[in-house]
Amino acid sequence: MEEFFQQGDLEKQRQITVSAMMDRTTANIPKVQIGFCDFVVKPLVETLSQSLPGVVVLRGNIVENIKLWKAKVEAN
Repeated sequence: MEEFFQQGDLEKQRQITVSAMMDRTTANIPKVQIGFCDFVVKPLVETLSQSLPGVVVLRGNIVENIKLWKAKVEAN
């Protein structure tokens, strides 16, 4: 998230529209993390596990991470 926020800070400095999810004042970090896991990490692990069976163990970690982030969303 810090890298995204730095990008948003640069966009603000240059007085251009801040890209989605990159404004540190409005970003919902738990929701961004859930989306990243759902749309980037999970598909990547699924694809890698087809040729690298050891990667399968990461699935459980991803599921647990998503649960933690969802709990933070629900807490707000």
